[in-house]
Amino acid sequence: MKNKFSLLNIINFFSITLLIVFISYVFIDFKVIFKSLEDIQKAKIEEYLKAKSSIIAPLIKYGFNGLTKEELKKLDENIKYIKIKTSTFTYEKGLKKNLKIIKLPLYYSNEKLGEIEIGYNDSGLLKKFSNKYFQKVTIYLIFVLVLFFVVYIFLRNKLSNLNRLAQKIEKINYRKIKQIELLDNYYEIKNITKSINHLLNQINNFYLHQKTLIKKLFLFKKQLETAQKIAKMFTWEYNCENDEFLAQNFHMKKKLGFKNFDEFLNSLNNKERFFHEVKKACKENNEFEILLKVENKEFYFRVQGKTNLKQNKKNVIGVFIDITDEIKKQEQIKYLAYHDPLTGLINRMYLKEQLELLLNITKRNNKKLALVFIDLDNFKFINDTFGHDIGDSLLVEVSKKLQNSIRRSDLISRIGGDEFILVLNNIKNKSDVEEIMKKIKNGLQTPIYILNHKLETTFSAGISIFPDDADDTEDLLKFADIAMYESKKQGKNRYIFINEELKKEIKKYYLLVDELKNALKKDHELILYFQPKIDINSKKVSGVEALIRWQHPQRGFLTPNYFIDIAEKANLVSLIDDYVLEKGIKTLKKWQNDNYLNNLTLAINISANKFNENNFIEQLKYLINQYKINPEKLQIEITETLCMQNVYHTIKMLNEIKSMGIKIALDDFGTGYSSLNYLKKIPFDVLKIDQTFVKDLLEDKDDLTITKMIVEISKILNKINVAEGVENENILNLLSDLGVSIIQGYYFSKPVSEEELKKYIISFDYKNYI
Repeated sequence: MKNKFSLLNIINFFSITLLIVFISYVFIDFKVIFKSLEDIQKAKIEEYLKAKSSIIAPLIKYGFNGLTKEELKKLDENIKYIKIKTSTFTYEKGLKKNLKIIKLPLYYSNEKLGEIEIGYNDSGLLKKFSNKYFQKVTIYLIFVLVLFFVVYIFLRNKLSNLNRLAQKIEKINYRKIKQIELLDNYYEIKNITKSINHLLNQINNFYLHQKTLIKKLFLFKKQLETAQKIAKMFTWEYNCENDEFLAQNFHMKKKLGFKNFDEFLNSLNNKERFFHEVKKACKENNEFEILLKVENKEFYFRVQGKTNLKQNKKNVIGVFIDITDEIKKQEQIKYLAYHDPLTGLINRMYLKEQLELLLNITKRNNKKLALVFIDLDNFKFINDTFGHDIGDSLLVEVSKKLQNSIRRSDLISRIGGDEFILVLNNIKNKSDVEEIMKKIKNGLQTPIYILNHKLETTFSAGISIFPDDADDTEDLLKFADIAMYESKKQGKNRYIFINEELKKEIKKYYLLVDELKNALKKDHELILYFQPKIDINSKKVSGVEALIRWQHPQRGFLTPNYFIDIAEKANLVSLIDDYVLEKGIKTLKKWQNDNYLNNLTLAINISANKFNENNFIEQLKYLINQYKINPEKLQIEITETLCMQNVYHTIKMLNEIKSMGIKIALDDFGTGYSSLNYLKKIPFDVLKIDQTFVKDLLEDKDDLTITKMIVEISKILNKINVAEGVENENILNLLSDLGVSIIQGYYFSKPVSEEELKKYIISFDYKNYI
């Protein structure tokens, strides 16, 4: 249906109206002008009549009627009727019908003689006027009509184009927007079309942008859903007004075994609290977080929720996060924190906790309890010979045999390596313990077969009894440990109860540990001694090895054999390494200004514990920079066994040490299990032949063969070789013949103090030893 108020209809209406107004105006104008002409004609006739009256008035006054009539015959042709009436003269000529009548008084010298009445015809005037006026009006009207028609057609055409433009706009599909073609070059339409196309372009860009955003939103939604699946979570919403729950992306219903979200909610073990927290959030605008579990199923959820205002409507939104794996991992972590992952037995930490409880129970019940510290004999040999996998399998089998040998009320723990601890409850005396120990011993006497390997193992054990030997956990463990070491000293494959004599040894041990700790804090008790190394080729002292000694205030001069084992048990070896390393580098700094000592290379032994510390490299760099020594004069000695523990880590560490300019010596070579393939990759400079091969070199052909082989390896790898433990001239000569480069041993010098070393170097003459 067309709109009756369209612009085109309005133009049509106003056009017709304007035409009517124009015609009306012409008609009215005509009448006005014509009336004006009538008045002019009447005035002229009146003026003409007055002029005639001035002629005929005297004639009538004086009775010249004949002349008067003659004069009246000469009237204007437009005057069709005349009538004069006086007291002395009357005259009438013509008919009055359809004539314009004018009456005037007839005066002569202010004397009214009568009146004169004439009638005239204006048809000639109208005809004359109409012909001229309508001719002009017609021309004007034609011009106006033509102009109006041209304008009307023009406007109608333009408006028609506007309508076509509107129709094209109506047909535009927002999904497939095209530019509108130009319908007219007229400025306004062209400008409107241009503006519309610009708008369409913006709309199209907006649509494409929105389309891209929608795609992104859809992608984000998919990614969110995927992320929620990966994160094992889904969102939920609660309508506070309708008391209605809604789950979004409840992707876990199949996994959980529920038909819908409501069924899931009703299965929660603490759903009442959840519902309470949700309703509370509706009232108080707060947040909450609770832990829920699905009843009769191993599913755990962390639920978070908070109040949310959405379009003036209050609801609660939140997430269900599946933390089942996390809970299980926590349980597993807790299990691993208290259990040995290899055997499944409880570990040292859990043992101590349980032992504390058992001690309290035993004490209240006035009972006794035995603690047995077990260490497998020769396990290291089995582990090194057959490999760690076989060793681990052996530990598992041993743990099973131990479990089968004790009672249900007893505890068994693996505290590390090949060490086990048993806690035997409710014993009456040592006989009860010995009975269980015999059972364990018999069980372990049976060979264990692993991958066709027949393995036989024994154990050494130490036993302490509560409350006879100690009344607390630490002392019980300490005494059992010491008794176990004593059983090893006595030949292994046995168990020993702690006794007073051993307790005294323990006191001495802990006293010595405390004294050693105090000595490490001082600078004068622990001192460095130096054993010279003699270069056979140059016949000079080329370097020294730093060896620690303890100048004990009461016990006197102590060698490492007296305190190193204690230091290892007390975990003090790394501290001793720190002490020796810094003191040795300080010594090198001092020697740099001594003409007799400045050419010496100083070798320092580093333990496996120190070498594997994370900050060892940084510590070396710090000391070298602090004391500003020449790093080429420093030599780090590590054992062959240390190198083989973690070859690639060792190689990386040694490369970093060598990059500082420090020399590397491989100590005790031949006693470990190094592979030649790995050996060529290890960046060492010096190969030290262990003294176990050197001391029996003259009598033992195997030692001689091994020594020859080591010397050849050093030559092939282009390394310096050093023989330790040289104690006589014959061994010296043999080693020289084999091609050994450097000799170290008591034959040349025992380890001496710094002062004695300087005297030794000053007086050294190689000839005195051959």
